[in-house]
Amino acid sequence: TIQVEQSDRSTPLNPPERPYAYVIPAVWTEVIERLSLHGIEMEMFAEEATLTVTNYRIEDFESTGVREGRATASGTPVPEECTRTYKKNDIFIKTDQTLGTLAVALLEPVGEGSFFYWGFFNSKFTSHEYPENYIMIPIAERMLNESAALRTEWEDYKASIGNDTSGVLDWFFRRSAFYDSEAYVLDIGILYTASESAEENLVPYSKEEGSGGGSECPTEGSSSAFMTSTSSMFFVGSLS
Repeated sequence: TIQVEQSDRSTPLNPPERPYAYVIPAVWTEVIERLSLHGIEMEMFAEEATLTVTNYRIEDFESTGVREGRATASGTPVPEECTRTYKKNDIFIKTDQTLGTLAVALLEPVGEGSFFYWGFFNSKFTSHEYPENYIMIPIAERMLNESAALRTEWEDYKASIGNDTSGVLDWFFRRSAFYDSEAYVLDIGILYTASESAEENLVPYSKEEGSGGGSECPTEGSSSAFMTSTSSMFFVGSLS
């Protein structure tokens, strides 16, 4: 055992708000195993539980390279509230514990110590969905006809991109009812206050039990309506 002096000379920059608890679907086994190895206390759901949680949607996600053998990630976390149904064996981590600060450092996406930065959730940020222009163009025209707010947003977007039309197709797709509402959402639920429905449904964490699971968040549309294997040019002029 090596004893070292504890230093308080470092001041965190923009530290996140410390929540009451985090919820992690049991499918993220590598993350859960690392948390367990750190000695962080965990519980899990004995049955399904529906909770209103905060999730981060990661904007401008980018895999930034390889560091110490892992593909690191970056992006801007934007908090969103969602009602989710968590499954039996999904993991519940309260921050009011000896290693609660470490749990915050690992599970909040900001900072170079987080699981997000070290690429543990990179598989969640790979998009396989995109529409063909012959389907998206009439949908986009209808969207513009039905929403004055979208027309204003579209005019601002057109002015910002100049002659680069490569992202126009995706711009409309992301605003359509067919876009996957779970895209680029970091799969960590955050509770800022205690939840009675969660508390009465928790049992001690067991590695043997804690597998399977996964949360569900209702979506408004099915993104399978027009997924294809090729892409083609999208003409801004048709939507002027």
